[in-house]
Amino acid sequence: MCDIGQKNEDSMFNQNLKGDFSKDFPIERFKSLIDEVQFFKPYLSASTTEPLLYAPMFDAVRYARSKNLLMNVTTNGVFIEKRVDEILDSGLHRLSVSIDGPRAIHDEMRGLSGGYDKIMNGSKL
Repeated sequence: MCDIGQKNEDSMFNQNLKGDFSKDFPIERFKSLIDEVQFFKPYLSASTTEPLLYAPMFDAVRYARSKNLLMNVTTNGVFIEKRVDEILDSGLHRLSVSIDGPRAIHDEMRGLSGGYDKIMNGSKL
């Protein structure tokens, strides 16, 4: 699991959160990668640091779907409410949400008070 709840600023996970994913991996590269592998009909999965921080994530999903490829996105769930319309409109095959246990355990492990409730509210939309 990710180590975000450890609040270790030097961890690779925390360092990745500080990057600009759109610059690090432009949507054009994502599309060209899909073009390169579409022949094999892979099942695509985005399970990076936090895929919903990647601004063009659902452009990528729509592009994959336009090539008849299925795609899964694994998220910590915190941004579901914010991006619910994009999620629903993208044609995403599966959205996987990481939950570490009941409310108190989840929030403690993630270091985010109210995180569990945020996920539950987003999943109701």
